[in-house]
Amino acid sequence: MNSTLPPLEEIAMIRFITGAGRRHPIAVLVVWLLITVAGFTLGNAVFARMTTTVGTVPGSEAQRGAEALGDAKLAPPVITAVVSGPPASTPAFRTAVEAAVTDLRVIPGVVAVSEPFGPTAPAAPDGRAVVLDVELEHQGDLLANRVADRIRDIGDTAGVTVAVSGGPLTDAEFNEQATSDTRRAEIISAPLLLILLLIVFGSLLAAGMPLLIAMVGVGGTFTALLGLSFVTDVSIYAIQVTTMLAIGLGVDYALLMVSRFREERATVEDFDEALRRATERAGRTIVFSGLTVAVSLASLLVFEDPFLRSIGLAGAAVVVIDMLAAITLLPALLRLFGRRIKPVRRVQGRAVPSPWWHAACSARPCWSRSPSWPGSWCWPCRPPAPAWTPATRSRCRPAARPVNWPTRWPSTSRTWVGRAP
Repeated sequence: MNSTLPPLEEIAMIRFITGAGRRHPIAVLVVWLLITVAGFTLGNAVFARMTTTVGTVPGSEAQRGAEALGDAKLAPPVITAVVSGPPASTPAFRTAVEAAVTDLRVIPGVVAVSEPFGPTAPAAPDGRAVVLDVELEHQGDLLANRVADRIRDIGDTAGVTVAVSGGPLTDAEFNEQATSDTRRAEIISAPLLLILLLIVFGSLLAAGMPLLIAMVGVGGTFTALLGLSFVTDVSIYAIQVTTMLAIGLGVDYALLMVSRFREERATVEDFDEALRRATERAGRTIVFSGLTVAVSLASLLVFEDPFLRSIGLAGAAVVVIDMLAAITLLPALLRLFGRRIKPVRRVQGRAVPSPWWHAACSARPCWSRSPSWPGSWCWPCRPPAPAWTPATRSRCRPAARPVNWPTRWPSTSRTWVGRAP
């Protein structure tokens, strides 16, 4: 019985999916563009639909505690505001606060409003801050926002600052923080990724493709989370986890395919054949990796904790989106712009990596095949280290005696050797 995997040519699914991107690059590009635009526009509504509480495990101690609190019929939700500024005896300050209290008491759904002034009213020792407690009938967002907006209007008075929190506003603050954190992560990570990819590829076009796949993954993440929020509760913390996965896997998969394409271009003269080999072979690895990660994350669904289920479901959806983008959008981009991407250099008829730190070696390359020196480095041409100085650069030209040095290259038939004097 032959237990070996079928040859690549027999894997029709990979060939069909990657071939669609190669045959119809414009159509594939338009589809993913629409998905990304929808994700960054309509998908932003997901932040308002996410929740900080996704329930408790049935039969758990936490659920019994929540039921006990519900049976106790605790006080209704309360919004608390601290109004600070000039002394409370200032006429303008006192008038603004009292007008707000009057308006709050006539809002439908407001049960009671505390008295901000008086001998029993809570106030700062110096008299420059007062506290307002507003009791609500329910946890509705509309009511809470209306009350909070009216209290914040007190801040229009010169020198007065207002801080409002509590009740349903707490969830809104969590959502706002998650939104700002996600945007900050995207703003910071995008330039850093571009710099690192430029170092790896040495080409703006090749470096931009992994970054583009990462951005498509983030846009698809928002769309997937928005769709999931209509069928189940999605934790607000899922946005950070899924965004991290979208960026990381998008760059990882794109790096794999673009690197494979550059290698194939160095060994295959025909552009179409090099593109087919790269997309099908790298696509097979990407599909296997993506399905493995997606199934692993989906295993969180077996737990009864709603929070873990939320993370597992959202994470699996994001991995599938990144995987599909890598095996459809990347072949389309390589079809359109692949001729401008330089292949890796060739040494002795073989396509080999060209590390950027090799630029100092102006004579023949240090990379060659030498079974007698498995896993060895030419010491001056080893990867960058603090000892890499202009003095060691000059040693690369006349070359030095090779020194055994462990490498991270998996093949023992590829070695670093010194040049003959």
